Amino acid sequence: MVYPIGSGFIAILLVIAISASGRKIFFFQHIENINSSSDSIEKSRQRSFDSVAEIVYENDDLAYRLKKIEEDIENKKRQIQQAKGDSATMRMSINFKDICSALSVKTDKQIFDYLKSKFDSLSEIVDNILYLTDSLKLLMKDEGAIQLRYANAEKNYDNVLKYLSHETAPLNGKYQFKFKNVECTFFFADKDKHSVSILPPPEDGPSTIGSMFHVSMSQERDTPLMITNGGMFRPDYKPQGLLISKNRQMHEVDTTRMLVKRLNFYLEPNGIFYIDSAGYYGILSTSEYMSFFKNKRMPKFATQSGPLLVNKRQLNTNIADGSLNLNIRSGVGLMSNEKIVFAISQQPINFYDFSIIMRDFFHCDYALFLDGAISKMYTNDKYPNGVSPVTDDGTFGPIIIVKPKK
Repeated sequence: MVYPIGSGFIAILLVIAISASGRKIFFFQHIENINSSSDSIEKSRQRSFDSVAEIVYENDDLAYRLKKIEEDIENKKRQIQQAKGDSATMRMSINFKDICSALSVKTDKQIFDYLKSKFDSLSEIVDNILYLTDSLKLLMKDEGAIQLRYANAEKNYDNVLKYLSHETAPLNGKYQFKFKNVECTFFFADKDKHSVSILPPPEDGPSTIGSMFHVSMSQERDTPLMITNGGMFRPDYKPQGLLISKNRQMHEVDTTRMLVKRLNFYLEPNGIFYIDSAGYYGILSTSEYMSFFKNKRMPKFATQSGPLLVNKRQLNTNIADGSLNLNIRSGVGLMSNEKIVFAISQQPINFYDFSIIMRDFFHCDYALFLDGAISKMYTNDKYPNGVSPVTDDGTFGPIIIVKPKK
């Protein structure tokens, strides 16, 4: 989160935010004195990101509580319906015909015991209905109180999103912060300031960050600002799906639908990140991409991967909150057709939390997962006063590289 800049400026922010999908609510109050130096601004921004992330983590239990109350209410309603059904059945069994039949064949004591057992059973059912009804009222009261808190939060959520959108829009280059104790690295690329390319692997083997760095520095005389893996690939390092590089289609779209979603690539919907001939960015689901470009010139660059984490501001319904499927995650988010953010977690994180970062922190209408455990990201932290060496390499298929725009 970025505060307005000014010497001695006091920024007081109260954030009450709710995630529409996860129904989370979190409260954040932060008072920060920001100096005019860029170093102080960066530190303050980092503290703000860290604070918001920690508060989200600490207040997740509210979503869990509401879910449990809703489940208990539905269960109580079912029990009441069952008890009312039992009561109706019991009342029907105590009828004149039964009593006459009992009188003709049984002693007085047997008749008394028979009727008493019937009325005792009926009384227990009625008492149970009253108990369940009282419990239901209490649960609905608790639910109403929590829902009121959510309603109050929702009134402020749009303003929070507008604030965050305004403050994160100017970000360029590399940033880091923690979310739920997982450190994440981000690189923001701007159409007017950066040149983004998606490059294929060599014919005879994998791409590496080191080799792309070397080619950029020695042959093209360009300083790379960021290099990362650019989508999933096969054992021979060829792309799993669509790859277009410099107006050349290197591999076709993969439209396979798998009944058993064991591969992330086929977790529907998957999608395509592309850069058109004018340099504008886009992310679409695979089916929407094929429809959109059916009668249009192919984009200059494109890579297919999956799953699509965020689609039209909605989280992928195949991604579960609280999932224990933890791994390193990397992806790309579309902030606008002129601004994208590349993201990678430094520790394992689930799809849901990674998606929340892209949608709620950086307001991406679309975000695409690029890959998991093998993912790496190089950033040139010394630019423009120097060049950072490649210290952590890997073997990949397609590669995404960002350079300063000339």
